[in-house]
This record gives sequence, structure tokens and C-alpha cells, in this order.
Amino acid sequence: GSSALLDPLVVALGQHRPTLAFDLLGQGESEAPANGRIDVAAWAHSLIAALDRLGIAQVHVYGHGGGGVVATELALAAPDRVASLLLGAPPALPAEEREAFAAGYAPSADPVWEGAHLLRVWHHLRDQELWWPWYERTVASARPGTLDIDPATLTLRARECLRHPTLYQPVWQAVLAYPLREKLDLLRGRAVVLAAERDLFARFAADAAAAVGSDVVPVEPGWQARATAILQRTAEV
Repeated sequence: GSSALLDPLVVALGQHRPTLAFDLLGQGESEAPANGRIDVAAWAHSLIAALDRLGIAQVHVYGHGGGGVVATELALAAPDRVASLLLGAPPALPAEEREAFAAGYAPSADPVWEGAHLLRVWHHLRDQELWWPWYERTVASARPGTLDIDPATLTLRARECLRHPTLYQPVWQAVLAYPLREKLDLLRGRAVVLAAERDLFARFAADAAAAVGSDVVPVEPGWQARATAILQRTAEV
């Protein structure tokens, strides 16, 4: 996706302190990597370079969903730059499931002349809200809670995810193949995991929190509630 999808959170946080949200290489308004490779470490180092360019010595870092892998890699690569690390329901998949899940989770969004790739991604995003995983469309796989399937919202998400359509699938593969649980073990005592019931990877939040030696911080629905939780946690650092 892109940082535009987090605009409500950025605005809510920005009312209290300077807040930045970056489009990673190959996402949103950022250009694709020069070598064409999607790589979590490269994303983290591009953020370090951006902070250097902006003259920012230290930041509180929040990684939302799949962005948690980049936030984790950033904290490991430049620990002196990270005042605190907060992860919003990151995809801390079990090691034995990671490779197969990463390979098969996201559909290809490579453009085709009749536009089927647009519908494919739109329905993929919708079905993520209905089932877990999205391609197991059964009663047993139905996700609990209030559904977030407003067509306008889904269209906005699809638009932002398809700014680099050929990279949609590779980005998901890189994010989900990242050994997050093992990496979080290296950040024990240095990170906090937040999760709302409807977060995409909420089912893995407890394992992520256990890896860093804490409990999950529950978050109420809505961006304002999430901003409040983030501000409370960063105020403690």
C-alpha cells in the first residue's frame, strides 16, 4: 500500500507531535528499487537515509501490520535511532508456515489488457476482511467482528496498492517470508505490540508480544483510539 492509507492516523498523531509516514521503495509515490529487488533490509536502510537527509537523530517508530517487519529491521539496523518501537499486529507467522504462506498469499497484480488484475486485487482486499486466510472461503474461516467492506474504502486501498502493480505480489512475499518471530527475540524488552480485534494479523499478536517479553496492548477500533494508544506508550519512553 502507501502512506496515504494511514492518513487518519498521521493526522491524529500529528496533533500532538511531528509525525512522518514514508512510502517505501516500490510502494505509493516512491520509485521502484533501482535493482528491481524487493528487500526488507533495503527498505530499512532507505528509511535511515531519509532520516539522515531530514536531519532527524531519533524517532519513535510505529509499524502497522506488514510494516512491522520494516520497523523491526530498522530497530535492529540502527538501534540508536529508535527511541521506542511499537508494532501494530505484525505478521509473526510460525516458522513452519512462513515459506508456503508467503509464496501463496498474495495474487499477481501484473496488468492485463482487460483489467482483470484490478478486480483480482479488489476482491483479494475484500476477502481479507471476510475470511482468514482470504482464499479459504468457509464458515470455519470467517473472521469475527464488524466487517470493513465499504466499497469506497476498498477501492481506495486497491488504488494505493496498485501504484506499482507488478510489485504487489513480490512485496507481500518479502514481508511474509521475513523471519519476524526470530528477529523479535533480538528485541526483547525493546518493543511493544498493539492489536485491535480486526487487525489483519491480530491472531499472531500474542506470539509477537511473547517474543519481545510483553503482553499485547489492546486497541479499540478506529484510528483515533490507535493514536491514543501509541501516544500513551511513547510518552512512557
